[in-house]
Amino acid sequence: MNDKRADVVNGISRGGPRIISWNITLRCPLRCAHCYVDAGELEAEGVLSTGEACAVIDQICETGKPIVVLSGGEPLLRDDVFTIARYGTDRGLRMAMGSSGYLLDKNTAVRLKDSGIRTVAISLDSADPVIARFIPRHPRRMGKSGPGDQELPVTRESMSRSTCR
Repeated sequence: MNDKRADVVNGISRGGPRIISWNITLRCPLRCAHCYVDAGELEAEGVLSTGEACAVIDQICETGKPIVVLSGGEPLLRDDVFTIARYGTDRGLRMAMGSSGYLLDKNTAVRLKDSGIRTVAISLDSADPVIARFIPRHPRRMGKSGPGDQELPVTRESMSRSTCR
């Protein structure tokens, strides 16, 4: 087995990162108790400008062509998120997004697709057990069926085949 293949088999990649999760903002309209970045109303000091974010994408491209997940806080609060996504896409990166889904509607879904975002992971979380029971496949539900097994309207409307594929 050649060295490169052995590295991949052992879970080591010397060709640069395969996936980068990038918190491009710490602003968020939600106040989740479980938030690991302690996101809130105010932007973090020293947040990158659009040009600086594009320069980071240039640096990422020097390491290879990883998947880049734009996350946060809520990345859709950045006015330039579509510009950043388009720049990464044009540079040959596979751009994705992690979002609460709070600001997602059909128009935003179309803009995400047009900017080159190929995947949006919507986080469905709650520290409140009353709310958590409505979330599909929540660990506390232990496989029991319930109201959370129904499809959410935002995913049905905004992420339909005709919109995002």
